[in-house]
Amino acid sequence: MAPGLDEMLSQSPAEKHRLYTEHSPQALAAIEGVLAVPGPSPVLILAGEPGCGRTGLLEAAAHGPDGPDAVSRDGREVLVLPLDLQGYEEGLDLLRFAEIQIARRWELNEAGREELGRALSPMLPGIAPSLSGAAVVALLLRVPDPRAAAREIFPDRPDPRESLTALLRLLARDGRFVLHAVASPQLTDPLRLRLLDEARANPNLLLAVSCSPREADERVAPRSERLRLDLTPLPAGDLLAPVKDLLDDLDLETADRLQRFLDLAALCGDSVPAELLFHHLELDEEQQEEILDTIDEELVENEEQRLFVDHQYGHPSFPGLLTYSFLSPLLNQALLEPLTADKRRRLALELLEFVDQSMPLHTRGMALLRLALAEHLEDAGRRTSNVRDLRVWIGEEEVDEMAADLARALDPDEGGLLTPENLLGTAQETEGRWPPHVRLAFVEAVRRRPDALTPAGRVGYHLLRASLLRETGRRPEALEEARTGLEAAREVHGPEGPTTIDAMSLLGVLLREARQPEEARLHLERALELRGREAGTPEPGDAAAPADDPQRIAPLATLLASLGLTLYDLSQREAAREHLLQALELHRQAFGDVHPAVANDLRNLAVIARDLGDPQQALQFARPIVDILRQMYGDVHPSTAEALTDVASLLRALGESEGARLHLEAALQIDQQAYGEAHPQVVADLNNLALVERDLGDLDAARDHLEQALAMAETSLGEDHALTVQLRRAMAEE
Repeated sequence: MAPGLDEMLSQSPAEKHRLYTEHSPQALAAIEGVLAVPGPSPVLILAGEPGCGRTGLLEAAAHGPDGPDAVSRDGREVLVLPLDLQGYEEGLDLLRFAEIQIARRWELNEAGREELGRALSPMLPGIAPSLSGAAVVALLLRVPDPRAAAREIFPDRPDPRESLTALLRLLARDGRFVLHAVASPQLTDPLRLRLLDEARANPNLLLAVSCSPREADERVAPRSERLRLDLTPLPAGDLLAPVKDLLDDLDLETADRLQRFLDLAALCGDSVPAELLFHHLELDEEQQEEILDTIDEELVENEEQRLFVDHQYGHPSFPGLLTYSFLSPLLNQALLEPLTADKRRRLALELLEFVDQSMPLHTRGMALLRLALAEHLEDAGRRTSNVRDLRVWIGEEEVDEMAADLARALDPDEGGLLTPENLLGTAQETEGRWPPHVRLAFVEAVRRRPDALTPAGRVGYHLLRASLLRETGRRPEALEEARTGLEAAREVHGPEGPTTIDAMSLLGVLLREARQPEEARLHLERALELRGREAGTPEPGDAAAPADDPQRIAPLATLLASLGLTLYDLSQREAAREHLLQALELHRQAFGDVHPAVANDLRNLAVIARDLGDPQQALQFARPIVDILRQMYGDVHPSTAEALTDVASLLRALGESEGARLHLEAALQIDQQAYGEAHPQVVADLNNLALVERDLGDLDAARDHLEQALAMAETSLGEDHALTVQLRRAMAEE
């Protein structure tokens, strides 16, 4: 009979070693054998379903029956640390990530978690928010003295990649160090390769990576010496006996709803977006509240039968959604054990289809959720697609590293597994799915082998690179690339070919953004004339267009919008409005009412209407944007908050200050959930809210919000920041 979760984690070293001697004797012996040999070690690939107890297995092998004070055969201490990156999201500060990691340290009491937070918080502002930075934070949270480690690794190392290397070398300096990457999909390719390089170079570092049984060795540890260990989950035994007793004590309907929730939760992996599961189960509000009360009282707060850590609405991977984390993968496996393979597949497929329909792929956590569900399917293609999404979820600082790795796959001497057309095709096909900087890495890999492209391929390369450079904010490079692309397009496709029109349009957009509106207008008007002729539009700017082919309508609509903005820059506001109204109509024909292009047209029309002195019409354009963004991104998303703020500004201009306050309060609530309490956008929201409250004569509320904003600004932005100075001045005027 397997011990309970608390018992397993509080076992003596001898008991833990005996557990794995009985359950995984071959794997235990293999790891002990690797640790017994000094020098560089093969990468351990720990393959298996969740709940194999992999960190415990590594500890048992490293420490033997004598525990953490044991030494390896060459007389040195052995340190085992897990590298857990759950909760890290690109673009968010590391404070949110650290909060998630500390909350998951459920084996500590509340005082222990608070002390850990106090020890780490002074270090976080000096760590750049990146995946390497998150890895540094995750390891510092596990070392005995994070302050002492930080003092050694941070001086003169602003690049978190250098800090991570320094930390790994510090941890392996005095003895063997076993680094356990607890989930292969959490590692981007650049981070994976850095860890592998460090393991090859450092004879004291043993890298172990946990993965699915279906994940290939070369994917987990490319170009490395490897030792694969296939593991089986630890038996659940009586691990869930208290939960079964709880279900028996509930009335049948409540027990059934809770059991269905737990079945789905177990399929989700580490993180459980509870609200998403409630909607999928079609529970009404009263039923949801009943289940939530039971979960919170019995499965979160009751130490004898707890399953979850409650992150409430603050998990960065699921902004605005009530989210739990399982205490251990052992619990996932215990909940899944009674379910047949067919039932797992059916439940996972139904939930995955619901997630795809209701939640955009805008966080790493959402990508990990999809992969966790796909692991239960027989659809290998779906799983491969999810793995591909995750392996390229890189940070902007990792583009060059990933491009170099992809370029190696183009080299015949390295095996030549890919062609430039493969990489360009991937970058094109993933538009709207992958972030621009990720797609740029594929294009930059091709840049290293331009001789392998056909003439038409070179044109496509130049235009795609120009577009992606623009999207990543590198506009001067993008403009130069677009000029090259247009010249190449004219040579290869002729002066009036569709590709040449695309190149002309892109160059016009970049010229406008470079504040060269006159030249931009020439290119855009010519492109619009040719595009209109191609689409069957008799005159440039005529709203008439074929209504049966979105592929023909959309480029024409985009051109109209770009030319409209250029005319706006040239102070031709009436003409700009006409072009944007036509663009809006065509974008709606092509995409429907809910689409980013429709929202952009409405936003631009609202700006023009306000400039023309018609805030009421501007409000008519701005209001629908809120609903569009809610349908696209959900109720809790920074874009939705920005749209609410725009509406509030117009309401205030119209003298409707009470309505403005309601919209600003909603925007503030969203930004607090999306960014955290001390983010600069939250500071701006509080300032905006105070201004409206002052209009309403609610001076006490205005002062309270200004005081909050000033305190946050001084902490997060600094004493001399423009917004801090503005807030200090506003406080003095109160």
